[in-house]
Amino acid sequence: MSISTFARAAALTVMLCGWMNFAEAQGRSWPEGQGSWHWSESKSPVKAKIADPREIKVPGPDVPPSIRGLSGRWIGYGRKGRSLSIAVDVEELTAAGGTVSYAYSDAGSSIWGERFRVWIKGEELEGRYSKDRSGGSGAWFQMRLRSDGDADVMVSNEGGFIPGVMMRSGWPNIETRRQSTIPQARNDLTGKWYGLIDNYSDVDDPRRILTVTMERSKAVCTWDYSRKTVADAASCSVTDGQVNLVTSAGSRVHLSLLGDALQGTFTPKSNKVFQVSMVWASSGR
Repeated sequence: MSISTFARAAALTVMLCGWMNFAEAQGRSWPEGQGSWHWSESKSPVKAKIADPREIKVPGPDVPPSIRGLSGRWIGYGRKGRSLSIAVDVEELTAAGGTVSYAYSDAGSSIWGERFRVWIKGEELEGRYSKDRSGGSGAWFQMRLRSDGDADVMVSNEGGFIPGVMMRSGWPNIETRRQSTIPQARNDLTGKWYGLIDNYSDVDDPRRILTVTMERSKAVCTWDYSRKTVADAASCSVTDGQVNLVTSAGSRVHLSLLGDALQGTFTPKSNKVFQVSMVWASSGR
């Protein structure tokens, strides 16, 4: 081997080892209490989105299940006050890593995003985007699947870290769909409604699904979490554009049709009152 060839090989080895050490060193520990956070809509008026979305490739059988579950399109928030809007597309996964598109925005800025490589580290995806919207050196990216089917995400650099929670894209944006059109009679509330309990993410998952059907002229309602049925409503009445129900857990829900959205209150057994808004999703028939 010539000296120049040996030197190039040695330099490449040093570079690769340095990058591997960098990758091993950059992952930050998740903040205490991260598991108690729940998904909710970001409060940012500017919602992040991927500028040039690509096809999501189905992961192969060699990808670990905890990593395979991250494949797909995700939306969520960053920061405790949910002031940052985040979008993540996990586009491709292999046994070694994959490709991620990441975008973020908040009230004071437009959407910024980048596509970059990620690696599998335990049950997490980790990688680094090269720069940020201010021209800085970028940040380290981490993402992991949660037991409830959502995902934790965190970006960090020498200046600090920003954690957040993501859910799979597809849940309706309640704020922008309050004026959606219900293709049925104004007071006919049968069908499926998707909603959020305001300021509830510190307590529990704020997403709820209300389903209203009529059986022998009597209303039958279910009040469900976004991913699993909690219980049928213990009692339910639907009259004059209003829904009143009590869940088997003892929570009380009162909703009124305002415009094309259901708005009202959710009162759990603690008797603390939360506001709730819901948008119509389908006829359910």
